[in-house]
Amino acid sequence: MSAVKALRAAFDYNPVTGIFTWKKHKCANYTGKKAGCLHKPTGYWFLTLNNKKVKGHIAAWAIYYGIYPTHHIDHKNLNKSDNRITNLRKSNKSKNGANRPAQKNNTSGHKGVFWMKRAKGWLVQIGVRGTVKYVGFYKQKEDAIAAYAAAANRYHGEFARAA
Repeated sequence: MSAVKALRAAFDYNPVTGIFTWKKHKCANYTGKKAGCLHKPTGYWFLTLNNKKVKGHIAAWAIYYGIYPTHHIDHKNLNKSDNRITNLRKSNKSKNGANRPAQKNNTSGHKGVFWMKRAKGWLVQIGVRGTVKYVGFYKQKEDAIAAYAAAANRYHGEFARAA
């Protein structure tokens, strides 16, 4: 049995809510109940089928579209447990990275904006397909933030996330 058929046989998926329920389960008490659990360290919703863990967004895509994804699936709103079909989109590694927020150790609070102590200004860089591109150097933080946002829109389009 294909992975998609196995998922469709085991789970009902509500694309509006993103919730999975058991169609049938070896324990009759589970049939019709919510399936899966939240993996707190990663934030992903996981399902278990035939002793294998499947991320909820992968299962949602497979059940809804009838094909097991070979590409990345991006959560538009960054909530990894929100598996509503309207929150999921086909992606790749680079686009997934473009939709990440600023890292926790970021001191400016904005992606791609870095304070240069010696130069007393803000350096702006952006990652594009595995390379770092220089955007510019700005004396005002607001100008640097705007420059990153413009570059993010130019290079990443709908996947752009500036903060």
